[in-house]
Amino acid sequence: MSKSQIAHQDIPALLPHKGGMVLIDTIKSWSDEQIVCTAKSHKYPDNPLRSLDRLSSMAGIEYAAQAMAAHARLRISEQDQQGEPQHGFVAVASKVNCFVPRLDNLADDLTIKVNLLDSTGDGSLYFFSIHSRDVEVIEGQLLVMLEK
Repeated sequence: MSKSQIAHQDIPALLPHKGGMVLIDTIKSWSDEQIVCTAKSHKYPDNPLRSLDRLSSMAGIEYAAQAMAAHARLRISEQDQQGEPQHGFVAVASKVNCFVPRLDNLADDLTIKVNLLDSTGDGSLYFFSIHSRDVEVIEGQLLVMLEK
């Protein structure tokens, strides 16, 4: 069952990042198994992930990690669990395929799709894919471990 859209102003409450490091603009839909987000921050000249005035497609891993963090927080909130959310970190990025070298020269917004493959008390495994309109940008798997 798909949940309602979440606007940009409500996203920072779901993430450990603040200010310019909040890369996601909207959450279009989410369910227990998937979240779909959009972003336009890859076009911003002050994007904090830029290096030498470029934004590598590998920055897509951070976009996916933020979508995963939002998904985890929404799932926990829905389960009505009390207390502070646990912090996690990307422990392993695997099966990553980059289809374009850069994000900053993509004119259209990014669509970030993240699917939960498995989850335990210690962490979660997700598959992600990022597109810009009809252009496949990057895909892969991320293992997020929770800090103890």
